[in-house]
Formats: sequence, C-alpha cells, structure tokens
Amino acid sequence: MKHLKLCRQIVNLRLLLENLCENKIESCNINNQLSMKIKVLFYISETVNCTPSMLIEKFCIAKSNLAVLCKILIKEGHIISTKNEKDKRNIFYNITNSGTEILNNYYLLSEENITKIITEKDIRFLERRIDELTTILLKLCSKKK
Repeated sequence: MKHLKLCRQIVNLRLLLENLCENKIESCNINNQLSMKIKVLFYISETVNCTPSMLIEKFCIAKSNLAVLCKILIKEGHIISTKNEKDKRNIFYNITNSGTEILNNYYLLSEENITKIITEKDIRFLERRIDELTTILLKLCSKKK
C-alpha cells in the first residue's frame, strides 16, 4: 500500500476529532459524542431548505430513522418542516432559533474545552491548518461523487 500512513492518519484524525467533540449539554438531552442530533442540526443550519434526501445521503441513515429523528427535532422546536408549494410531497427542513441555540451551546462547550488546553496562538495556527485541510477534503469528496 503506497499511502498507508495517510490512510492511518485520516482514521486517527477522525477518532481524535470525535473525542474532541465530546460534550454534555444536559438542557437539551444531548450527551454523547457528536450525536446525530448535533450533526443534523449543523447540516440543516448550513443548508437552506434542506431535504430529507440530502440528510440521508450525507449521513447514510435509513429514511425511517431520519424521519423519527426529524420528528423529535420538530417536536422539540429545533427545526421546522415546510412543504414545497408546487409539490406538497417535497419537504424542506430549516433550523429554528432554538436549534441555533443548541448548536451555539455545543460550540461554547467545545470552545471551553479547547481553550483550557491550548493557547490562542495554537488556536489560530490550528484554524489555518483546518481551513487548508477542509479545502483538500472538499476536493476529495467532490471527486468521489
């Protein structure tokens, strides 16, 4: 294998990032590593009129499981569901202020955990490198499709 080191580094990076993202947000029933709730809220917050098929493709989640999760998020007031005016079968999800608040609380906890450990200089360095890595990963992901 020509690029075994790179492949191992990617797996290790994913594991390290999952550990870094571990936060407890008791006020909103989210208490595990980067839960599916947080992932879905994040993706919906980044996507105007997010469709179920976009979420299914992004997270490789069964349609029935997604429907249950979105029903819970709607009931909790974190997302809203609207139907397409032209075709009522098409559903769109958008985040609410409550959902944005959950994400912001999650980010705040992450920031608190990070700033306890590394300096502002390290954070700025990390931000630049993550921007570079994100650019490369987006290129790789777009080629995959």
